Amino acid sequence: MSNPFVQSVSMSIAPVSNTGLNMTEKNIKLGIDWLRGTFPSSQFAALQSLVFKTFSSPCEPCLDSRGNPISSRFYRFTYRSGLGIFIGQSNTAMSLDSAKQHIYLDIPASAISTISYENLSVFMAALSGLQFSCSRIDLKVDDYDKIITPEVAYDSVRSRNFSGLRAFRWLCSGYSGAPDDSIGSTLELGRRGKNGSGKFIRIYNKSIESKGLTDCTRIELELSDTKAKDAFMAFSSFELSSWSCLILGFLKNSVSFIDRLAPKKSGRADRCPLLDWWAYLVESVQSIPFTPRVVVCTYEKSKLWIEKQVLPTLAFVLNGIYASEKQEGCDFILWDWWKEGEKRMNDNHWLLLNDWCHRIGVIPHSRFFSEI
Repeated sequence: MSNPFVQSVSMSIAPVSNTGLNMTEKNIKLGIDWLRGTFPSSQFAALQSLVFKTFSSPCEPCLDSRGNPISSRFYRFTYRSGLGIFIGQSNTAMSLDSAKQHIYLDIPASAISTISYENLSVFMAALSGLQFSCSRIDLKVDDYDKIITPEVAYDSVRSRNFSGLRAFRWLCSGYSGAPDDSIGSTLELGRRGKNGSGKFIRIYNKSIESKGLTDCTRIELELSDTKAKDAFMAFSSFELSSWSCLILGFLKNSVSFIDRLAPKKSGRADRCPLLDWWAYLVESVQSIPFTPRVVVCTYEKSKLWIEKQVLPTLAFVLNGIYASEKQEGCDFILWDWWKEGEKRMNDNHWLLLNDWCHRIGVIPHSRFFSEI
């Protein structure tokens, strides 16, 4: 395991139990609930064969009444199985001979639930061998004793006794087929899409949503983008006996419900004890970190950030100074800020300034101190 992410995960895993994905000492079941991603176009035949071998349900071409291929919004050729598995071939946004052409695979919970986790483990390892690039993976935790409920979680969010995903939404609605007095409550944490962090959590009453077929509280962690790639790499690299720890470890990394009012605590999230109902679920596992997102900083990016983020606040303050001290006051404060800021510049700031000056052919200088 030469990959640093896999190495860090292996150091974090401490077995919850040796019974697969069930925590037998607690009435909790864990699992994978959705899988989505892409493959190189050259793997199409191998992918079809693997899907049929695993799910015993072939993905047949989608054809209209005349036998012509039915396209989707994004793919010219589409294939579906009776279990809801979808394969898309030939992306419509690219030319047919583009090197970026790929195969799209979407496996919903309805298909995953038909196979054993032993077979799913083998399937995911085989996907990795076909150069699968995971773009979404959903993890689920089902609490059949309902120690955790969406209402309890929502109360903790409202009282700021949580850390991690900041954005949240509280939904209450009746479900079709549920008794008149049954209300489906759902707590959503995080954001989807390009403005999200790649982590999105739902906590809801599964018994109402499933019309009584599954009587539990469901916690779903939807991972996308690089977070999905990290999670898939872990699940396809480790034995099935480690999956429970992986699921709870990724969940613990994503959100934490804590007691900020505990005595002798500073209020910092990392120093606060877990609330009892959350500790019941995750206390026995280590938080599993995701690969950190590397942000390359440059002089141009820093300047652009000031223009987009700082200028309105700066103008607001300067207008106040100008109103009381006129232009002279603004000149003095800007001069003082510049000098104070230069005192606080670190080595990285000087290196970036040096690099930018050399790129435009000038000699870097310090305005208030010595030449650099």
